Amino acid sequence: MPFSYVGRYMAVSVLLQENYPESTCVFGATITSILWRSNLDPNWGNSSQIKQMKANFQSAIETLSLKHPGTRIIAVNGCMYGIDPRPQKDGYLKLCGQSFWELISASTTLYTDIIEPLGHQAKIKNDEFEQAYARLVNRFVAQFIQSFCHPNGAVDWERLVRWTSQRLDTSP
Repeated sequence: MPFSYVGRYMAVSVLLQENYPESTCVFGATITSILWRSNLDPNWGNSSQIKQMKANFQSAIETLSLKHPGTRIIAVNGCMYGIDPRPQKDGYLKLCGQSFWELISASTTLYTDIIEPLGHQAKIKNDEFEQAYARLVNRFVAQFIQSFCHPNGAVDWERLVRWTSQRLDTSP
């Protein structure tokens, strides 16, 4: 799908349904431009943040309407998971879960299709993170032992307390 940026929002040409009954998905037969903002959590913002999002949508709609007269522009607040039984809001659509993933992919099953590959990638990244974290912990432990332990491995508490708490010499 072609993208053009308008502030933090994207206009996307997609197939949409003329009407948005609460119980049906948004895909249908009319070519329309959509502004969308994606969020992880369906309950992502407080009232002032929602108000600002609506103002940003309105500004972007006005800008796009000038550039593309006659184009129907719909603002969408997309949430990666969840369900909103009433997607039609005041000035925008709120699409959650399957409806959101269908909007960005035109696939009714993407929301479940991505779980296994995401899990696999997460495991790879998690393993890489754990290895890097272990190396960093080893470095810190080695540095601590070298700086604050006696040759027998016991903590040199006096040296440690002095290092963390002794006044700095501020004389010239």
